[in-house]
Amino acid sequence: MRTMTHPRVMAALATEDLSESYGRAICQWTDKLPEDCRPAADAILLSAAKAGMDMRDLAGLAAEMYERSRPDLPDEDPARTFEDRAVHLETTFQGAGVLNGDLTPECAAVVGAVLDALGAPAGAEDSRTHAQRYHDALQEAMRQLGKCIVTCITQYGTRAVGAA
Repeated sequence: MRTMTHPRVMAALATEDLSESYGRAICQWTDKLPEDCRPAADAILLSAAKAGMDMRDLAGLAAEMYERSRPDLPDEDPARTFEDRAVHLETTFQGAGVLNGDLTPECAAVVGAVLDALGAPAGAEDSRTHAQRYHDALQEAMRQLGKCIVTCITQYGTRAVGAA
């Protein structure tokens, strides 16, 4: 199906100009756009990816395209929900995983702040890539959150977990 709706992405995958994870993300992002906008959006995102734009910046570019493609709707409604919000975790070979999702702006801001805070380079000798530091930051955030949840349950009972 994607071969017909995203021919440029499929061509880039076939020539190995694009990784499978980037191709999947681009298709997911542009599938949310009006049908007549998708080919141009695919081309823009492919060009940006080929030029070296990382996944986070590509996601921002895709979000901007989405916002610009929407009809003029008031976004001031605080009760507005993101019905397509989701996070998917798939376990792959030997327990490794693939995590992707569609986050609300508030959730993206919180996740970004946590990853930025915990994923900063650990000095000049830190040779990890930005993506590797983000992975390690996510793991550390989940480890710390897990400890907090256990403490909360132990001290206050399960009712306190998740309380705002």
